Amino acid sequence: MKRHLTETEIDFLVFNPGELSQRERQEWTAHVDRCSICRAHHDLAIQFRDEVNAKLNQSESRDDSAIADRIAGTSLALQLSFGSLKPPDDLLGTAVERSGSLRGGLRRFIETAARYPVRTAGAGLLAAALIVLTNFLLPSPPAELHTARIHNGILTAYDENGNALWTKPARGMPEGSTDTDFMGPEGPVGPSKPLIVADIHSRAGTELLLFWASIPQVTDPSFSPESLYCFASNGDVLWVNAYQPKEFAEFAKEKKGSWRINRVLDFKDKGATRRHLFVSTFYTPFSPSALLEINPENGLPVQQYCHFGYMHPTTFIDRATGKTRIMAFGTNNALSRPFLLKLDPENLSGFGPTAGDPLRYGYSGGPGGSELLYITFPRTFLADRFDLDRQNHIGEILQAEDGSLVVEVRELQRISRINPQLRGSVHYSLDPNWRVSSVTFSDELLQSHRRLLREGHVLPPLDSAYAEELKNAVQYWNGKTFVPFQATAP
Repeated sequence: MKRHLTETEIDFLVFNPGELSQRERQEWTAHVDRCSICRAHHDLAIQFRDEVNAKLNQSESRDDSAIADRIAGTSLALQLSFGSLKPPDDLLGTAVERSGSLRGGLRRFIETAARYPVRTAGAGLLAAALIVLTNFLLPSPPAELHTARIHNGILTAYDENGNALWTKPARGMPEGSTDTDFMGPEGPVGPSKPLIVADIHSRAGTELLLFWASIPQVTDPSFSPESLYCFASNGDVLWVNAYQPKEFAEFAKEKKGSWRINRVLDFKDKGATRRHLFVSTFYTPFSPSALLEINPENGLPVQQYCHFGYMHPTTFIDRATGKTRIMAFGTNNALSRPFLLKLDPENLSGFGPTAGDPLRYGYSGGPGGSELLYITFPRTFLADRFDLDRQNHIGEILQAEDGSLVVEVRELQRISRINPQLRGSVHYSLDPNWRVSSVTFSDELLQSHRRLLREGHVLPPLDSAYAEELKNAVQYWNGKTFVPFQATAP
């Protein structure tokens, strides 16, 4: 090329290279590399482009509608600044309409405006107007945090297009992302995913909640295993809190363990004015646990329900009321029985059922809890006789469309002294009011029973009569004591 590039050609090369042919891009780029004069103009154009984009990307968000009228007036001033080749009428308005947003419109406007030669005075007015727009009128909203991933000890947050927004060290944290199960020392964590993206804060954009869902594999983890972290979309820490119910303070001082978070729930009922955020925490290596509602704005506790035994909370829609309720299950270590409970998220208080004074179990807050319903399940004669584990456990709960449940209570957890292949479960069917309707045995439990009989063990039958016996052994808490399901109307 034997001539210098025009301003228009340089602007096309910087702002709209996609509209050039491959030959033009190659030829003009090669010329810029060789020509110091054109390279100087090219570098200035790049500097201008990058400065404008930086201002757009780094500024705080404001409501588009609040500045629309001011943009309209500025649009006219910008159009008047162009020189002999007049751009299309309402250039900025057209760009906004095509891009779907004011920010996108400004970017399109800058790109389009750069195609036209301008007079010196016009260029000054254009630059001044753009500065006003980028600094005062059209600040950029933060990129929306969409997913996050922990890999090789690094936490990375991504927008909806998969672009990395920020990274932080996450030493010892299990591998996984907000879209996949995490792998802890004992396998998939599942619903206890320690990375949750949710819109819980009043500020613009989504937030990332992070907590430990497994035992740290390093001595100096990047994040405290006792704390819940809330990050803004830009990576700023909005708040950090640990949850240690004061009612267990003396117990914790004596036992010298630590509080850990095992699950976080967030939801908003239809028509509700606020979003609920709950944290389930437990004291390791002992048994106290708590379910706390926390304020999404600062992470501070609002209300709590305590229990002696690990809780697995989840949410469900109560078919009778149409409201969201909290269902929790686990093992009541004071009673050595698996339990299932229902809570009203608007009313959490007190301590779960125990065999005696709650102070005996380290809780100083006195008796009584806010359970809407609390059920415990019996243990089979097979588990009593052969299981090395002191307790049976709830393995899974299935809910049907009508609100009825099937609760799988696993038996024969650890029986290596007999036969490691023996295992099975009892299935308790509950109607929508959570009254036991039937009891059945899994095929594995029936096979284990037959195998033990073949090995010479004298055992009662696993038949319908024994199923009825287990059904009658299911206990419901009435606020003072446990009663059979026939004696209560949950």
